[in-house]
Amino acid sequence: MIPHPMQINRITGDQPIAIEPAGLPAGALSGVKLGLRLHVLVSVLGVPDIGKQLNFGKRQIVCHHGDPATHLFWVEQGAVMVQQYLVDGRRQLVEIVLPGGICGFSQQNLYAATCETLQPSVLRACRKSELERHGELGWVVEHQVERQLCAAQAHSLALGRMTAQERVCALLSRFAEHRRTSRFERPSDGLNVHIQLPMTRGEIGDYLGLSLETVCRTLTDLQRKGIVEIGRHHGDVMIQSVKRLKRLGGGAE
Repeated sequence: MIPHPMQINRITGDQPIAIEPAGLPAGALSGVKLGLRLHVLVSVLGVPDIGKQLNFGKRQIVCHHGDPATHLFWVEQGAVMVQQYLVDGRRQLVEIVLPGGICGFSQQNLYAATCETLQPSVLRACRKSELERHGELGWVVEHQVERQLCAAQAHSLALGRMTAQERVCALLSRFAEHRRTSRFERPSDGLNVHIQLPMTRGEIGDYLGLSLETVCRTLTDLQRKGIVEIGRHHGDVMIQSVKRLKRLGGGAE
């Protein structure tokens, strides 16, 4: 099922940010938040519809590292992993892009990383030249990039300073927060949040800089402590207490 078009994506800890680009009447975008699906922003901003909607299956490549970078990809549904490889083939997942986020960033007009869907996903491919013609959308992209840069910095902190348990808890908290904000659930609803992880435990390890065995051991320990309950189906996790999970992940309650 495609989410309601007004669903909002916030990275854990972010505050709602109203968009008010120059050239629009004061208050024209009152209450609109970053992270909206692109076609909603296009409608609100009053610019021509741009981009092409693309449907991807699970584990399909969106763009390859080093290919000519002509498009940015706005995630409307699903999840995309951004990954880079060392010369010996080792992989590092550097970002998980959820609905409302953007992938396909470039360096010297070449894609800086390989983007691959984690699950069936809907993306909107936008030519950079199209975005440049509409200053309002360029403004929105700029601020979404700022948000994702802040998330990347937080991820670097996790890799450098957090324990294995803190890393896993912080990631689970992010997925829980995304689910709650996209469904407009109140932040005070801190119990029994059901999430469906789009990643395998091996991919979680690649993202968090942990071995598969450490990820499995940490999840088992969290279940033993009564903080999460691991379901029988792949990726099925019931969080018994978001507050406890955030506290263990080094975040505020």
